[in-house]
Amino acid sequence: MRRASALLGAVLVLLALAACHSAAKSSDVVESIRSKSLFFETFDGDDWQDRWKHSTAAKYNGRFIRAAGKDWTDTGLKIPEKSKYYGLAALLDAPVPIVSSEPDSDSDLPLIIQYEVKYEQGVSCGGAYLKLLSAEQGMTAEGLVDNTPYSIMFGPDKCGGPGKVHLIFRYRSPVNGSIEEKHLVSPPAPETDDYTHLYTLKLFPNHEYEISVDGIAKSSGRLLDEGKLAPPLTPPREVLDPEDKKPADWVDVSV
Repeated sequence: MRRASALLGAVLVLLALAACHSAAKSSDVVESIRSKSLFFETFDGDDWQDRWKHSTAAKYNGRFIRAAGKDWTDTGLKIPEKSKYYGLAALLDAPVPIVSSEPDSDSDLPLIIQYEVKYEQGVSCGGAYLKLLSAEQGMTAEGLVDNTPYSIMFGPDKCGGPGKVHLIFRYRSPVNGSIEEKHLVSPPAPETDDYTHLYTLKLFPNHEYEISVDGIAKSSGRLLDEGKLAPPLTPPREVLDPEDKKPADWVDVSV
């Protein structure tokens, strides 16, 4: 299976949920979670196509369908054909503001990104990650392409080797406006069997994070700590000056 590097990656069945497992959700639980969520999707009905739009780019010629996965009673998004690229996006009603870490912040609640992934036939090469697109004037869900700007990328990806659960931030420098991708240095490995697995990312206002799989924490810490992200979010305390040169009259004799 070829990699799909759009908002929803190439996976056999992907179900995006805010905080519940597809096999054990009731209408009361769903409505309770939906009321507390910035965005919530179960793909239970055909109206999902009113919210989610396939990319019209020629590269993304795959089309997701709604279907029940193996051993599922509920439905999710399913990839019907291998060796195709799939791109699908849904726009929020309003941009999600960056969580403030200042003492007078209105909220200390984390931003939680959570969804389920199921590989019915295993995976040899495919990405099942989400991209939270950056708010850009004039953007449309149908206009999704490879280089559509995003703010956070999260989720499993495997193409040879054990794979990784990506955590990448697309960060704009407040000094010169340049943009860099900040990658988690030691991401956990994804689950690649045919069971359903729940991937959760929590981002806290104090710059702490936690990645869990099936409710078990796999990676956590403070994003500002040295060695956590590459390149780091904060510059080193000391930076070599490329213009700094030894004076011509420098004396190397020790005393």
